[in-house]
Amino acid sequence: MEITFESVSKQYKSKYALKNFTATLNEGVYGLLGENGAGKTTLINTFVGILRGDSGTIRVDGQDVRTLGKAFLSQIGYMPQYPIFYRDFTVKDFLLYMCALKDIPTHEAQDRVLYAAYVHPFSSS
Repeated sequence: MEITFESVSKQYKSKYALKNFTATLNEGVYGLLGENGAGKTTLINTFVGILRGDSGTIRVDGQDVRTLGKAFLSQIGYMPQYPIFYRDFTVKDFLLYMCALKDIPTHEAQDRVLYAAYVHPFSSS
């Protein structure tokens, strides 16, 4: 998968959250680093369709994300700076919850979680 950001801008009143951001990301894991207010969250929210940029385009494998619908979201992952974990969840519960968010059918989710437990055992408590 190739993600291309071309001159993406988002402005709030007189302040730019993003101004002409351009980058190409190929397969791999990337981290967005910057000070508060640098536009990291705005970039992610624009990429996944929560916000609409004021200008520029974002493409996945050459296709504008605005025309892809939500199907491409199953191909990406996101780790917030301050992840929230549910205190009552076991590791298994959390993995099943993540599968549900990704629309993975229950029987397949169970298989994936059991596979993960077998390959990388975790405590059930």
